[in-house]
Amino acid sequence: MAAIHDLKPAAYKWLMDNDPSTWACHTFDHFFKTDHVTINIAESWNEVLNEYRRKPVIDLLEYIRMKLMKRLIRRREKAANWDSNSPPRVHKKLVKIAKSSRNLWVVKASKDHYQVLEDDALDKERSCVVDLKQFECECEGWQISGLPCKHAMACIIQNNLEPVDVPKLLPPVKHVKVGRPKVNRRKEANEGLKKKKR
Repeated sequence: MAAIHDLKPAAYKWLMDNDPSTWACHTFDHFFKTDHVTINIAESWNEVLNEYRRKPVIDLLEYIRMKLMKRLIRRREKAANWDSNSPPRVHKKLVKIAKSSRNLWVVKASKDHYQVLEDDALDKERSCVVDLKQFECECEGWQISGLPCKHAMACIIQNNLEPVDVPKLLPPVKHVKVGRPKVNRRKEANEGLKKKKR
């Protein structure tokens, strides 16, 4: 932050005036895995729907269904020709991360816990704790992107694991509503109410 203040004080002021959860990756919710945040997908989607936007809702939904079905089939056919278990872009990132993890020193603390040091330095500032079981690293790179950071990758390589086998996709958390669940179906506005028996 000091470097930003020295380089551009107006930018520093803007950052300090706004909530860090809107601009700092380390404050993002770790449930959503992404290392790139833009609205380009919304712009692309708007372009696809351009001519169908003024059509009736049923026609618009049918167009979206057909478009998604074609896209999913194209992607499935492409995936059948992949050389690895992960998509090509992810594979390139994993290879790059693996290369950057070569100079790290891994110290095993327990079955799934490691301390990873940079350049054999025993400096706390340049070390991270990695938990392979929980898919967590102290730098939070693994939690944010869903891909192992260089510290986690060093541990994965030391254990002869495959990087794509380690992170698992978990189903969304199911929130149970408080109170007794409703048994009766919801009635339409035009349906009459039952008369109470006396």
